[in-house]
Amino acid sequence: MKRNALARLHFINSLIKSGLGETAEAILECMESAKLKESPLVYYQLALLYYGYGRTPYSYSRIPNAFHFKVEVAKESYNYSSDRISKAFQYAAKALEQDPNYLRAIDLLYRLYYGEMNIKEAAKMLEWKLEVLPSFNHKKRVADFCLSLGPAERAETLYLELLEENELADDTGLYLNLFETYGYLENSERINEIANLLKDRKNYIYKNKVYARLIFYYLRMLLPDELSLILSEFDSGFKKWEVTELMEHTIGMLYWRFSPLSENSDPIEEIIRVVLEHSDKINSYNTITYYYLGAIADYVADSIRAEKHFNRYLYLNGTNKNAFQEAFDYFYQKDNLDTLLPNMLNYNLTYEEESLYPLLTGVIYCELDSIEQSKNYFQKAIKIDSNNVEKIVGLGFLSDDRKKYKESDFYYGMVLEIEPENDIVLNNYAYSLAERGIFLEKALEMIKKSIDKDSAESHYLDTYGWVYFKLGDNEKALNYLKKSAALDSTNFIVWLHIGDVLKAQGKDIEAIAAWEEGLKLEPENIDLLDRIRNK
Repeated sequence: MKRNALARLHFINSLIKSGLGETAEAILECMESAKLKESPLVYYQLALLYYGYGRTPYSYSRIPNAFHFKVEVAKESYNYSSDRISKAFQYAAKALEQDPNYLRAIDLLYRLYYGEMNIKEAAKMLEWKLEVLPSFNHKKRVADFCLSLGPAERAETLYLELLEENELADDTGLYLNLFETYGYLENSERINEIANLLKDRKNYIYKNKVYARLIFYYLRMLLPDELSLILSEFDSGFKKWEVTELMEHTIGMLYWRFSPLSENSDPIEEIIRVVLEHSDKINSYNTITYYYLGAIADYVADSIRAEKHFNRYLYLNGTNKNAFQEAFDYFYQKDNLDTLLPNMLNYNLTYEEESLYPLLTGVIYCELDSIEQSKNYFQKAIKIDSNNVEKIVGLGFLSDDRKKYKESDFYYGMVLEIEPENDIVLNNYAYSLAERGIFLEKALEMIKKSIDKDSAESHYLDTYGWVYFKLGDNEKALNYLKKSAALDSTNFIVWLHIGDVLKAQGKDIEAIAAWEEGLKLEPENIDLLDRIRNK
């Protein structure tokens, strides 16, 4: 290339580095149109420029250019642009047309294909570079790529070549990767051969990695006997912290990588029991480990260990809210409130700004009939986050559905103290009282407030009619129930109610017709079927 062209490229590099990409782009395009094609460098620079602009909306280092500068793209430069990426592909390919051995263009094409998740073409670029530059580092890079994304057979070939061609002071890393490769190839003989080779070495840096890969393989292949044997080796030759670290690794893999909670197979249950047995002695500072143990113990109905590990998770104030919720639910569903309460009080002290913990503490106190304590914690939760009012409403609905009326009445009343005109709660509370046949005048007063707020809501009209039916006023009941059905004829409950009122009026044929309308909507509803059978 002419010296003046080379000088221009140096100048362009400085423009790119300064964030003046548009100026650099214009100069490069002028050079390209001026037929300065003696070197692939111009095309590579164009490709690199478009790659930098096309891929990033913020500033960070790009791959080195021909003069070992790093391309810096200013924060406000360009967002992702498929057109620019296409141009990057185009110019990188032109650079390779000029020089098929141009390594930087090959490397850039690899990055482009990989960025577009075109794994097949990315692999071709790596293999191309390996032909041009058959170095140890690049061969290992290709092998690692094949190990991660396949094919594993190619990874095996390359790792074996690396071990054969190079006398390394420490080849443990290569053997570990080869071990993992044989895991994907499910070659048990070679796995055991490499495992025994590595376990005999006194390299403590790699010892945990060797065992971690063995554990991974035995878990993936669902081999409980082999897993038990390898975990038993922890008792000799491992320090306490190493055992804990490996057990945390094992437990985490079992929970996440192999989804025992979503499958149903005997080998998985055996694997879980092996892990649980060997985890009894660990003392982990990683709180989530105890949640994982509780979850897998619950899966195999090991209630003693499930309770122990969930309790440990709560005692240590685990901060993962999903894990906390599951541990809480475990004890709550078993009515083990004595275990929950001290843990919840501890959470409230530790996380004073979190509304979840006072909310759930209020639930526990409600279950324990400590109404004032319950109110105090609910008020604290609402003070932290006013959206918790809706959660208390939800607790009322849930308790009502479960026929835990003492709790539902408390939740409804709690909300109405804060929002006396909450029409949804007024409606649900009134309906609940009507279903139980108690405090009907109070129910009528509440549902009237809901109707006043929204007289065209079919659910409110249904409740209004049902309360009148319970009060013995069949005419008013039927009037409001028919209005509800006119607004929404897809609610089978309304047809059940209409049928009941008609039956009470002695209109059996019309009652059956109403129930049959409901049955069209809910063909398997037991209440409707029983009424029709017992007509």
